[in-house]
Amino acid sequence: MCAILSAPSKIMDDLTSLSTEAFLRFNRRLPRYTSYPTAPFFEEFSPANYRNILSSLNGPVSLYIHIPFCRKMCLFCACSVVLNRSQERQEAYVQTLLDEIRLVAPFLSEEVTIREVHFGGGTPTNLTEEQFVEIFTTL
Repeated sequence: MCAILSAPSKIMDDLTSLSTEAFLRFNRRLPRYTSYPTAPFFEEFSPANYRNILSSLNGPVSLYIHIPFCRKMCLFCACSVVLNRSQERQEAYVQTLLDEIRLVAPFLSEEVTIREVHFGGGTPTNLTEEQFVEIFTTL
């Protein structure tokens, strides 16, 4: 349940107390939250550039892990998803994800720590408990 519905008193009071001016100031088009940097700023980069970026990281980092699988398509969704009812296909994806984590790890400095992990998709809840454990253990 969303926070607005589960804790209505304080949050709803805050939302309903917005002035019309404040509401209009925040009522504008923004890039989708799933796209950062936004698509117009994407650029190609070489494997060497990728390794340089990885090796320059230090301190806490936040990770986004995309799990693109859904059992059915939601009518409101604009995310990049794959309709999937095959556990084998999902397991192959998870194994490839684990391989990528292992490939990237050697390029990170000892100072890099994971502060947050955000799963998105698709439907990350399609992952089995064992798959979540494998991902977090590999991280």
